[in-house]
Amino acid sequence: MICLRNPRKPNRRPVSVKVVAEPDGSFRPLDRRTIDWLLQSDLQRRFHGYREEQFGRLLDEAMHAEEDLLEKERNRKANDRWDEVMDKAHFEYRKLERQGKI
Repeated sequence: MICLRNPRKPNRRPVSVKVVAEPDGSFRPLDRRTIDWLLQSDLQRRFHGYREEQFGRLLDEAMHAEEDLLEKERNRKANDRWDEVMDKAHFEYRKLERQGKI
């Protein structure tokens, strides 16, 4: 993997370019075979001890579990923001009440 910076857009972050090293020392871009091999290796690493026929179901379960965690985190952050807004509104209301404006 090589990080490259686009000279036409220097303010953007460097982009990682994935390449495959050939035995003769040259490089070539990733092709579908390499990507499939990497995905298969990752599945075998993540679900060690399971049969290949079970990978689809296990991957779906893992994705749903991750989605659930993200949704809970999103809801927690939204609730925290709502609590902040309500606390601020309550504080402002009490302040106006003390000043006799309400």
